[in-house]
Amino acid sequence: MKRPGTSVGKFFERFPNERACLEHIFETRWGEHSPCPGCGGVGGWFHVTGTKKYAHRCRRQFSVLKDTIFYRSNLSLMAWFYAILLFANSNSGKRSSFIRKQLGLGLTSSLRLCYQIRLQTAFCERPVRIGGPGKNVYIDETLVPYVNTNRPGDTPSAIVMGMACEGQVVSGIIPDRTLRTFEKNIDRFVVPGSTIITDGHLSYSGLSRKGWHHIAV
Repeated sequence: MKRPGTSVGKFFERFPNERACLEHIFETRWGEHSPCPGCGGVGGWFHVTGTKKYAHRCRRQFSVLKDTIFYRSNLSLMAWFYAILLFANSNSGKRSSFIRKQLGLGLTSSLRLCYQIRLQTAFCERPVRIGGPGKNVYIDETLVPYVNTNRPGDTPSAIVMGMACEGQVVSGIIPDRTLRTFEKNIDRFVVPGSTIITDGHLSYSGLSRKGWHHIAV
């Protein structure tokens, strides 16, 4: 079952202004659950008027944006949050040209914003496993040229394998297209009992012998 997205109306109801965005970041990172780095006390925070900083009752001030993609950015938090909404509501991401038109940004600003959002998304925890009894898991792989994997002796290309089920996607770089490599990753990321749907690559032909319900398209 696909997860419903967040409507524009609900977004602006939740984040009507810059202060609401800043408070959300503060509550997520600090709130009443994190101790002050200065004195170690929990709670007792207040917003410093006219800034993006919060102060503790010990009078130490901190920028809640430090070590985030928003830190020292000339863009408003509303622009950042709305761009994240557009990415989150899309199954395939958004082009920087689309974001630029939606937010009225320049070329450089839109490119940097999209790059930072994609980079942050890449660090999000991936599903432990996808699929399950009665569910279809679609698997494919492709050669992506001009990719630097930072491995000694690598050529500027990479084989990327992807698995998808009901809106959840797991993908990554694999060393080769052998049956052993395919089986290793399928065993790791696909729940037993799933129906695996692939193309006719020969290295998928052994999945049925391993007990998987396999359909080659």
